[in-house]
Amino acid sequence: MFWENREEFLEWLMKRNPGSAHAYINVLDMFFRRFNEFNEENVKKFLEQAKVKEETRYNYKTALNSYRKFLGEKGVLPKVEELPRDPEIESLIEEIARLMQGKYAQHTIKQTKEHSRRWLLFLKRRGKKAEEATQYDAELFLSEISSGKKRNSLVSYVDSLRRFYNLLRVAKGINNNPFLLIKIKPEKPLPRYLEREEIEKLKEEAKKIGEREYALICLLYSSGIRVGEACNLTWGDVDLRGRKLYIRSSKTGEGRIAYFNEETAIALGRWKLKTAWANKNDRVFLTRNPHYLTRIVKEIGKIAGVEVTPHRLRHSLGTHLVRAGVELRIVQEILGHKDIRNTQIYTKLSQKDVEKAYREFWREQSI
Repeated sequence: MFWENREEFLEWLMKRNPGSAHAYINVLDMFFRRFNEFNEENVKKFLEQAKVKEETRYNYKTALNSYRKFLGEKGVLPKVEELPRDPEIESLIEEIARLMQGKYAQHTIKQTKEHSRRWLLFLKRRGKKAEEATQYDAELFLSEISSGKKRNSLVSYVDSLRRFYNLLRVAKGINNNPFLLIKIKPEKPLPRYLEREEIEKLKEEAKKIGEREYALICLLYSSGIRVGEACNLTWGDVDLRGRKLYIRSSKTGEGRIAYFNEETAIALGRWKLKTAWANKNDRVFLTRNPHYLTRIVKEIGKIAGVEVTPHRLRHSLGTHLVRAGVELRIVQEILGHKDIRNTQIYTKLSQKDVEKAYREFWREQSI
């Protein structure tokens, strides 16, 4: 994996933090696999999309901050302007931080301090103290900082400042909490999906491993069924000639028909011939444990160099159908969504594709 300044950054790390140097490089490798440019917007996206525990996310932030500092020292990035320090405000913030020690993770303490500082400076401009703030002040503050921020960032501010006021009650006996009744619904992250080339890689590797693995990847993608539904499939539910499945127990609690393509029909037929358990009541994939099938899919993904889960294959089908112009109501039926709002998420993904293609067109024109 190569990206600009990689070796120079590694050398810089080895002088300052040799114990974490290679771990930080791995984080930046992951970042540059997804993004061409290191900027604040891409850093936010990277952290939001990372499916990791909070402790690991904190390590990611530390690695990215180290790279930001490295670029700053090289004069590539301007240093981030810090909020002004007010002695009275800093004293209160440190008192709250002391109450948090040993009860909260360090990154939670740091975030609470930063958010509280911004809030208290806002109140000072309005001539108010923390105990005098109203819900109107809180809403005005969130409105002021919302520019360029995603909804999840505002949710984080509300959580931090509710926590600040809960601790302020302990420290100062102040019962006022202007953020108590404010509710911001977090953004539902857009589902991640695979491109067709990645699907083909998975199928190629699955075919090398075995008939069951190949049939599983083909079926999960071409039908879009859930992994739990795949576990419950018996051979009596599979119509190879008609290329149909009967899903007896779906997430909605209702039976439905699902479809698959010719490649999947051939793969399932070959797998059926391989197994001695092919009676109509036998399970197609020989297990009732969805975690086991998920593990198989992930292992195939590792070999193929593709990050994948069964649900990502389902999202991939939904995205590809919408891209191809299939009517939304039909996509809803294919995927077995009870509520069409769950299907509409794929129109947002496709709109991103449209914008990306548009931007790339004008980028090429400017060359």
